[in-house]
Amino acid sequence: SNIDFIDISFTNYYRKWFKLYKANKVKSHSGKYQYELIGNYVEKYFKQKKLKDIRRSDYQGFINWYGKNHSYESVRKLKGACHTCIDYAVDDGIINKNFTNNVEISYDANRTRKVEYLNNSELQKLKKFTVDKLDQRYTSRYMILTAIYTGMRKGEIQALTWNDIDFLHSTISISKSWDEKGKAFKPT
Repeated sequence: SNIDFIDISFTNYYRKWFKLYKANKVKSHSGKYQYELIGNYVEKYFKQKKLKDIRRSDYQGFINWYGKNHSYESVRKLKGACHTCIDYAVDDGIINKNFTNNVEISYDANRTRKVEYLNNSELQKLKKFTVDKLDQRYTSRYMILTAIYTGMRKGEIQALTWNDIDFLHSTISISKSWDEKGKAFKPT
């Protein structure tokens, strides 16, 4: 009932929300871990502050605090999870307005990775070097060639079995990938 929720803290509501709505939907170990980490940050910053007492400026302070040593992507994920959680609190009638609306993302630009790709010349050098050093004892070299020729992701290549390769039609079926953090296969 709503009476149980009237004085609930952000921390406790977030944990209940995760348990009710997300825990069974999120299949990967890393996904669940990420939601739990966000809950820990909510608790660290807001402690047991009641949802009804939090204003947008309080939440902006939280985003600024978290963003001081996190990348844009990390802040975006935290902000998205909190926003969805607070939408549920509004729907539950605990608060009237979502205090996460119109909050600016603040982040540490030094923690944001810049992805650089190989140019064609560099790719050709890598391919030649890899082909020249092929050895059945070192599967990583075959994995590198598979990535070059197919564009498959690392986790997809790691999950390949001989049953995924159709030599007759020169095709590879991608139906799973390797989850590095959970150390398990997951369907793609």
